[in-house]
Amino acid sequence: MHEKLLTLILKGFGIICCLAVVPLLMPTSWMAACHEWLGMGEFPGMPVADYLARMTSGLCAFLGMLALLLARDLQRYAGAIRLLAISVCLLEVINLFYGLPSGMPAWWIWSDAVGAGGFAIVVIYLQQKIANAGSTSEPE
Repeated sequence: MHEKLLTLILKGFGIICCLAVVPLLMPTSWMAACHEWLGMGEFPGMPVADYLARMTSGLCAFLGMLALLLARDLQRYAGAIRLLAISVCLLEVINLFYGLPSGMPAWWIWSDAVGAGGFAIVVIYLQQKIANAGSTSEPE
């Protein structure tokens, strides 16, 4: 049961993260329109803003593809799954620390922290349950 749930969570996370390929490939004018629609003012017309937005989206899409791959074999990739979860958790702590005072909308920062941080905590919990179940089911 825990294995199926962990597989489902990794796949869900992977699919959601893979959607970041859309902003990775969208024209800058669309990015600017989304920025304004979200109430964050005019999109900075600086090359670094466009670059960082695309790189962030690209890395998110990559994490999604990685999660989909890892979901294929929970035992074989257990260490990488744990690394993914711990990394996401640490990134969310850093995101809260720097994101809240950055001027980004609080709902954005908190929804990211709850979604991605919750994912990380659940993955770590399920991996521990799976490991405990595996150690008790082996013959003595």
